[in-house]
Amino acid sequence: MKNTLYFLSIQIFIIFLWFIGSYIVYCFVPTEDLSNFSNLFNVINSLFTALAFGGVIYSIIIQTHELLLTREEFSKSVEAQTTSSNALTQQLEIQRKVVMVSAISEILKQYDENKHLNFKEENTIKKIEYIKMIEELLEEIKSDKHS
Repeated sequence: MKNTLYFLSIQIFIIFLWFIGSYIVYCFVPTEDLSNFSNLFNVINSLFTALAFGGVIYSIIIQTHELLLTREEFSKSVEAQTTSSNALTQQLEIQRKVVMVSAISEILKQYDENKHLNFKEENTIKKIEYIKMIEELLEEIKSDKHS
């Protein structure tokens, strides 16, 4: 809105200058001399040149404004992507913990199925391995909880 008002004031000023130039040529140059009459067309030419230049200035102002809006949108987009990335990281961490809990559950299931076996040495070693695996997974979950 402010830029449009600025542009219009420039254009009105240019048209005002054109009227002044036309008035000067019309009042002070005798019309009997045709070469002097052509000066009026030179004034018209300068008017359109000035209006075109004003249009270029106005388009630069509009492009600057659009560039600022684009930068604001880009920064909002970066913030949204960062938030999304953080959410995905948290989701991945939760899924990893679910996998660990499932692994512990499976190990306990295997241990429960094999507990009826005799206390032979190899079965005892298997039980110790199951317990070690459970302890390792629990330690990993604890260390994730503290970090």
